[in-house]
Amino acid sequence: MNAEFTAYLDGQPFDEYLHSHRLRYCETWLRLHDLADGARDVLELGSLSPVGGFLRDRRGANVATVETDLRYPPYPAPDGSADLVLCLEVLEHLNDAHVPGSSIGEIAMFTHSGARNMFRECRRLLRPGGRLALTTPNCESIDVLGNVLARRHPYRYAPHVREYARGEVVALAAEAGFAAERSSTFFAWNASPDTDRQALIAGLHAMGFDMADRGDDAFFVFRAPGG
Repeated sequence: MNAEFTAYLDGQPFDEYLHSHRLRYCETWLRLHDLADGARDVLELGSLSPVGGFLRDRRGANVATVETDLRYPPYPAPDGSADLVLCLEVLEHLNDAHVPGSSIGEIAMFTHSGARNMFRECRRLLRPGGRLALTTPNCESIDVLGNVLARRHPYRYAPHVREYARGEVVALAAEAGFAAERSSTFFAWNASPDTDRQALIAGLHAMGFDMADRGDDAFFVFRAPGG
């Protein structure tokens, strides 16, 4: 199943972002292809990714994108217009939804308001039983732990607004009315040269810590009610 997708990637013009994120796209497709193959109307948050492009070019899906500021509803799409929403490496970029007149308390405290708006809009846009497929860096990853031990910023990519624990993502989706259908983690990028993933995992496991799903990226499928 991945062979056709990787061939599609090979046929794309060279792009540095695609080159550095190629493994992430392949791991994402591996996890969502069974859902995506049956989706006719797909909405992708942000610019069109190779996953959305593949569904459009090779699977004949109707794929639209939402490239406005995702913190602020409503998005320019009607209720119940999608079978599948793709939110790939978007969540970690969303700041709070500040408005003119916001108090210093609202500005100073991170309340997840932008992320909450995004999840609510995804729920609105999906048909009953539709799915939201989401990827985001995993702040529980072994690489993050390695960064802390090396006295570096814990984020996988420091300019991100917020990197999430998996339980936080599930809670935000549940608040918007979604049911968590599946989740997993995978490794999408190289570790820092001074981070020995296997040694850290083995050492922490020996100390009694749960080392399952410590990949640097997290994948989720959330299901809208009904259907």
